[in-house]
Amino acid sequence: MNTIQMSITVELTVFPCEWTLIEGGGLQSELKPGLDLSPRPVLDGWAVRNDFLAVRPERASAVSAFLNRTGVFSRASLTSAPIPSSVDDFRGFQSLIRDLVLNRPALWSQIMQRYPKRKAAVLNMHRLPAFRIDWSREVPSAIVLDTRVLAAILATVQIDHWRHATFRPCAKPGCWRLFEARGTNKIFCSDKCAKHQSLRRYRAKKSEAGQQRKKKPLPDE
Repeated sequence: MNTIQMSITVELTVFPCEWTLIEGGGLQSELKPGLDLSPRPVLDGWAVRNDFLAVRPERASAVSAFLNRTGVFSRASLTSAPIPSSVDDFRGFQSLIRDLVLNRPALWSQIMQRYPKRKAAVLNMHRLPAFRIDWSREVPSAIVLDTRVLAAILATVQIDHWRHATFRPCAKPGCWRLFEARGTNKIFCSDKCAKHQSLRRYRAKKSEAGQQRKKKPLPDE
């Protein structure tokens, strides 16, 4: 067996797709008309994954904004029953991807049993990424190319497990982001979240001290 070391990138070529919110939190999708020859936007796969996991699903407009920016979500996005089919369905894919990032691939089959069979089937459709070798530089590199958001995200998850990367969920309540552990004691995904929690603890401590002062009996005159 031959072993080589090579840098690898994941690129999502955005295929224009229009996502519309419908009554009850449902989603509809259709390709944008016209096939112009202008360059398609190309997004970094890891940045797409981070943005995907950071979307607050209780904000339906944020879900549709992400989908409209990134284009076709999966092979089934352009069928009569698009995937994701609703904001709740989008939330379910977020939860599943988060579980795959946080758990080693040997456990994936067990994890998928906790989700609807349809989700597992959709993921299996996108688990074999295609790649090419970029020979334009002195040191060649591998590039995973796709036009579907889910395929690009799954490629980054598999590559991260391949390189033995480990991730943690941000400790700030309400933050859905994951961050690479890198052997540190870091518990927040960013300085912004760390400062937010530090300020929150300070205010809570200050409020508690104020309550204690109010309860303290006044000295006898």
